[in-house]
Amino acid sequence: MIQGVILFELFGLVQFCFSQIDTTLKDYFPNHAGNLHVYDDFVDVSHIYTIVSRDILDSTDASAMTYVVQRENTVGFDDTSDHYYTVDSLGNVIEYSSGGWQAHTYLILKANAVQGDSWRADIVTGIVAVVDTTYFGSYLGVNTTFKEISYYLITPTGFNLYNRVFALGLGVTFFGGGEMFDRHYLRAACVDGNLYGDTTVVSVRDNQTSTLPEEIILRQNYPNPFNPSTQIRFTVPKAADVTLKIFNVLGEEVATLAAGREEPGEHAVAWDASKMPSGVYFYRLSAGGFLQTKKMVQMK
Repeated sequence: MIQGVILFELFGLVQFCFSQIDTTLKDYFPNHAGNLHVYDDFVDVSHIYTIVSRDILDSTDASAMTYVVQRENTVGFDDTSDHYYTVDSLGNVIEYSSGGWQAHTYLILKANAVQGDSWRADIVTGIVAVVDTTYFGSYLGVNTTFKEISYYLITPTGFNLYNRVFALGLGVTFFGGGEMFDRHYLRAACVDGNLYGDTTVVSVRDNQTSTLPEEIILRQNYPNPFNPSTQIRFTVPKAADVTLKIFNVLGEEVATLAAGREEPGEHAVAWDASKMPSGVYFYRLSAGGFLQTKKMVQMK
C-alpha cells in the first residue's frame, strides 16, 4: 500500500481524493472518507441528471464497527443530503433511513450472502432482501465479483421496492428500479485512491453555484420507504402556481402539501404521515401544463 493524493476534475471543478492506495479488492461497500462515486440518474429518457456521492466521514469504534456518512448532491442544484451507514467487521452494511444514527435501520447487505439467500432487511416494516444472482464480470475496467440484490415488501414474491448491485472493490454500481425509484448507474469513482471510469467528468465542489433549471423537476421523495415522515423536492424555472397533493391507492386525496405561487428555484416540503396507515401513496405535482405523479411507501 502506498500513500497517494489524486487530483481529478468534473465540469471544470477541482476535487482532491485523499486516501491510501490499496489495489486489493476487498469490500463490497468501500466507503471511506475521501472516496467519491458519480452516478447518472435516469428519471426518464429526457431527464438524466448527475449525482455525486462523497464519503465525508468514517470512524471505527472498539467493536470494529465503522460509521460512514455520505454527502450527496445533484450537479447544478442546491439539494445536498447526508446518508448514514454502519459496516461491521464482517462487511455487513446497515443503512439508516433518515435523521442520523438514531434513525430506523435496514440491513441492506450481508457480505457472505450468495445467490438465492434472503433475509429480513427490516423486521419492523417487513422488507425482505434477496440475492438474485452473483457473478464475475467487468465494470469501469475492473474485473470483479457482483451481487444483485432486490428488496421486497413482506415476501420475495411481493412488491419489488428497489434493487442494488454491489461490486467488490467498487461499491454500489446500480441503485433504483423496482416500483419506487429512478435508476442510478455508476459512471465513475475514486475508491481508496484509485480512479475508475471517465475521470474527465468526475468532480464536485462543496460550494457549487446553483443554476436554475430550464424545466420543472419533481424528485423522488426521501427517505423511501419512510416512517412516519418524508421529504419531497421539486424545482420550477420561473414563478408558477403549484399544487402538490398526496393520494392513497384508491385515488382519494389525503393531503395537500403545496397550493399557491412558488418562486423560481428548488423547494422542499415535508409530509408527516403519522396518522396515516402503512401502504402505497402517490404524490402529484401540478404547475401550469406540467403534471407528474410518483409513488412512495410508508411502512410502520
